[in-house]
Amino acid sequence: MRGGLLMTLAATFGGLSLAAIGGASAIVPAVRHVAVVDRVWMTDVVFGQLYAISQAAPGPNVLIAGAVGWKVAGLAGLLIASLAVIGPSSVLALGLGRFVDRHGERWWMRAARRALGPVAMGLLVASALTIARTQNHVPWEWALTFGAALLALCRVHPLGVLAIAAAVGAVLA
Repeated sequence: MRGGLLMTLAATFGGLSLAAIGGASAIVPAVRHVAVVDRVWMTDVVFGQLYAISQAAPGPNVLIAGAVGWKVAGLAGLLIASLAVIGPSSVLALGLGRFVDRHGERWWMRAARRALGPVAMGLLVASALTIARTQNHVPWEWALTFGAALLALCRVHPLGVLAIAAAVGAVLA
């Protein structure tokens, strides 16, 4: 049973690793879908809490994989999920880096780089909406989320956004 669970974690996060265009935040909706809907390893609330902890902790965005692995299978799950989400994309990045060094100035490479920007942004917006849906349950929470997003778009320092959102949230809660 445990070996099968670890293999499932490895296959899931290994596959998602290759889809993380724009970084690990881009795969959050897929991670949530697997953990909450497909495998029913946890509830939306627990996933949202793990996501919040993984984003608050120092380190890369990829910590969500380790947090899910930890919740599902303890220390072994954390290690397997973390290595699985980092390994394949790292190998791919090394190979693509060499390829881009050789072919980076060709027209089709420039077109591919321009096309991947909007794809990455779309995936990041999908991630943000996924997390917002798991955590926002009443209208004022949605208003707070969109207000924080607006402040971030207006280039307010992230710590300022957090401070303002925390103060407003404390008053409204």
